[in-house]
Amino acid sequence: MLTGRLHMAQAEEKHHSFLYRVYASTREEEVGAWGWEESFQQAFLRMQYDLQKRSYEAQYPDAENYIVMKDDFQIGVCTLVRKVDKMILVNVALLSAFRNSGYGTYLLKELQNEATDRKQPIQLHVMQGNVAQRLYERLGFHMVEEQGMHMLMEWKP
Repeated sequence: MLTGRLHMAQAEEKHHSFLYRVYASTREEEVGAWGWEESFQQAFLRMQYDLQKRSYEAQYPDAENYIVMKDDFQIGVCTLVRKVDKMILVNVALLSAFRNSGYGTYLLKELQNEATDRKQPIQLHVMQGNVAQRLYERLGFHMVEEQGMHMLMEWKP
């Protein structure tokens, strides 16, 4: 159930450890199933986070990084590119305690409202089979093209 005010605040260098914590929370179950000891899991997650961060910086140098806030609490991250002809949702992730509670839907609908005001589509990439794909489809995103293990999805106002 969605309670509390949700908003986004600009991410700063001081938020680095929180950004990593959110990333790790999205992969801990998967990596934990491999049977590695905790120190190896953490080292792997840190390496993967650093690679993702560098990849996003190279692909989307004009991206804006946000902390998703519920009232005064940090609950997630959002990376967004606002171009003249479209918005690109590079990344959105919530801490596990806030998933499946309406916060992701609320955030995406807010981005859709902004895109409607700007008269622009929103594009995103999602790994095929990712549970978030159902959320995107429910909110009107459709597949534009398959790109290997990922698909490009788009929503139009």
